[in-house]
Amino acid sequence: MAFEIITRLANKPLMRQLGVCRNISLYTAVNNVKSLGIDRKPLGEVTIPETRKKIDVSTAEWHFVERLISDSAIPKPPCPPGEVTPSGYVVPTAKFGDYPYHVSRNVAHMLRVYLKHQPKLQRYVTYLRGVEGDIFLLGEEIRMLLTKLHPNSIIRVRVHEPHQVIQVKGDYVNDIKEYLLKKGF
Repeated sequence: MAFEIITRLANKPLMRQLGVCRNISLYTAVNNVKSLGIDRKPLGEVTIPETRKKIDVSTAEWHFVERLISDSAIPKPPCPPGEVTPSGYVVPTAKFGDYPYHVSRNVAHMLRVYLKHQPKLQRYVTYLRGVEGDIFLLGEEIRMLLTKLHPNSIIRVRVHEPHQVIQVKGDYVNDIKEYLLKKGF
């Protein structure tokens, strides 16, 4: 009986407790099992108390539980496309296929235009993320827009197609956001 228990065990930490190692023989491990009294316990018998066999299903308090469960997504504001809410949110009007590119929004339904400050290099970089389609065309349009708005500054634009990111050296977040909102994104 004890030999069967040892051969069925696959749990290494338990085998170490019983004394089965490279240096100790199986005979010693069988004696350790007998001394622990493990060989007297039946294998595979499980008893379930009678109180656990009955399961009560109650939906009376379910509305209290629903309040604690968070929504999987932030709901869109109930506004028609193009309308501006008091908070400044603009519902997008552009759809896939209107332009050769598309700029998606984040989970909070905001444009994905960010500013990153790099203090060691003493510069700011504006990031436009989530651009799908012809990202190079949008990068060129942004370059032309910014050169019109800021004629005395040199506009450096980097388009990174695999990450769907356009980087512009400098702080141009508001200019890019206004341009994308005019286009309907």
